[in-house]
Amino acid sequence: MEILPFKPELKSDCLTVFKSNIPKYFAEHELEEFTTWLETGQVDTYYVIKLEEKIVGCGGIYLDPDRNKAGFAWGIIHQDYHKQGFGKAFSEFRIKKIKEMSDLPIYLVTSQYTYEFYRKLGFEVIAFEKDGFFEGNDKYDMKYTL
Repeated sequence: MEILPFKPELKSDCLTVFKSNIPKYFAEHELEEFTTWLETGQVDTYYVIKLEEKIVGCGGIYLDPDRNKAGFAWGIIHQDYHKQGFGKAFSEFRIKKIKEMSDLPIYLVTSQYTYEFYRKLGFEVIAFEKDGFFEGNDKYDMKYTL
């Protein structure tokens, strides 16, 4: 497994990873938002996970000193590679990157399907909204506490 910086030519690979997680983790309408973000967002701190010659995950970090926060951006592991340690290794990589770049507190937003995963990594739930993303997909705001 290699973690490499995102390049525009990897956009279609990242879209494939994203699509593999619809409808459980993401809604169909979020695909357009993610596509736009890959084209115009803060991709200088976005990364991909490469396994052999295949992109199996993508995700990034952001720093927002004006709002006194840092966090994760669009972290996704291809559905076929869930529960194999990629998500944990990638999350630890992103936490380390943020800590290397700043001392801002780290936040993320996730759903009922992954909040326990992040809780085990040191995040705590600070807010909850039933159906906060879309119907059937609850929103958990979390803060890194270790």
